[in-house]
Amino acid sequence: MFRYAPAVARNPRATSADSAAIAELRTQLAGAHAQIEALSAQLRRRTTSVTRRSVSATQLRTRLRDEVIRLVNETVLDLHAGNTLLAAMDIAPVKGGTDVTMRVPTAITVRYDGPAATIRNALAVVRRDIAQARWTTFAGCPDGYGIDEPALPRRPHRTRRAVVHTDLRLRVTVAAYSGGALDSTP
Repeated sequence: MFRYAPAVARNPRATSADSAAIAELRTQLAGAHAQIEALSAQLRRRTTSVTRRSVSATQLRTRLRDEVIRLVNETVLDLHAGNTLLAAMDIAPVKGGTDVTMRVPTAITVRYDGPAATIRNALAVVRRDIAQARWTTFAGCPDGYGIDEPALPRRPHRTRRAVVHTDLRLRVTVAAYSGGALDSTP
């Protein structure tokens, strides 16, 4: 599967960590390798074939490139390994490691304990939810906050709740993308 794996296995200076790393890579990349091999086999058949079929070589190259982008974004491959695979098949490399910042309007209902505490409660909810995202980080609220008038509790002895409005600034890291895909992002 990996061209250099036997050389590392025979290398007297190779440590058990090297062998373990290769074994781990083999298990992690088995599915990705099979998908890429299937697409590259289709590409080879298409480029050597004289007859026209429904899928052109350009379409297969595009599908292969899209598959590598998907695998990098799902952390099955890293960007360097994906570009190495593409280079081996004479396909242009993909770009990666770019941050895209966007504004997201948000309204969060939280317990009302005064303006400062209500905003702090809303930010705690936002940070907790964003912490679960793989590629997204919180980059602030540039336009401040708005708090609706707190509503009376529906049941006695309950806390009042208010809605906090803000525009969140989120930074999304894009692990891999196609050439000009992010150039038009606002």
